[in-house]
Amino acid sequence: MEKEAKDRIVRNVLLSIIIYTLPILLMFLYFYITGQKPWIK
Repeated sequence: MEKEAKDRIVRNVLLSIIIYTLPILLMFLYFYITGQKPWIK
């Protein structure tokens, strides 16, 4: 496999992981800042 193609695949995988996990991380950050614990109710 060419180095350019391999680099492109690695970059796309990393971007996909970041895009997937960003909303989850933001949700937990929001709960931490506001002190809300909706899973307890």
